Formats: sequence, C-alpha cells, structure tokens
Amino acid sequence: MRSLTAVISTEGPLRLVINQFFDQTSVRVGLSNLRLLGRDLDGILEQDQGGHADERMTSMMLAIAPETVRMERTRPDYGRRPTANRAFTQPVRFSSDKDAEDIDFSETGIIGDPTLATAKKGKRLLNEITEQLSEGLRDLFPDIDKV
Repeated sequence: MRSLTAVISTEGPLRLVINQFFDQTSVRVGLSNLRLLGRDLDGILEQDQGGHADERMTSMMLAIAPETVRMERTRPDYGRRPTANRAFTQPVRFSSDKDAEDIDFSETGIIGDPTLATAKKGKRLLNEITEQLSEGLRDLFPDIDKV
C-alpha cells in the first residue's frame, strides 16, 4: 500500500499554542502525530493510497460505530491528487493561477478506497493506535502510572 502524506492544517498552530502554553505555565502538553499513529499496520490495508474517508478511516468507523457507515454508498475515489510525485507533501498551486486544475478535488470527498474497509481491520488499527498513545504518554509522563 502506498500512502499519500498530507499536512494536517492544525498541526502548526497547535505546536505554537503548546509552546506558548508551556512558556507561560511550565505545564507540558503532549501532541501526537495523527498521521503516524497505527502506521505499523499499513500492510493490512489494500488501497493504493489514502487520505480521507478511505479504507483506514472507514475501517475504524466500522469498528467504533458501524451504524454510521453506509457501505452501500462507498466507492473508490482517489481524486486528482498526484500519485507518482512524492517530492512534495501538498500539491503546489497558486491562487492567482486561474488556469490550474483544482488538483485537491474529489467528487465524493473520499481520497482512497473505503470499499476495502472492514471492522476487523479497524479494531486492529484502533488497538495499535491505543497502544502507541499509551506508550507515548508513559514516555512523556513517566510518573503517569503512579497517579
């Protein structure tokens, strides 16, 4: 499986807020990298690439709240994102370029293939993510188990 790495728009501002919060309070806040959680299990995914409402996310939703997932409405949609060029994490496009295609466009809002999703995959991913978060918290806050 190939995955498309995208920059989550909230990461930069959250880092700034956490740094300012620490500077003002000396209280340490942990910020997990959501794009990396559960990636040890990428091999269980079958889609070519993913990003939003894809096999990974849909599998987790099938494990958490299957009644909210309408599998009969899913279909693969990789949008117009580049698949071969891995040099940039986001498509480079300038707002003043009126002739440029909207390469972030996806007709369905999906980037990936949710038709491959299963609750079993979702449970495995969620267990891995939970374990990674627990390990991360113990590393960041060594006294957490004493609380």
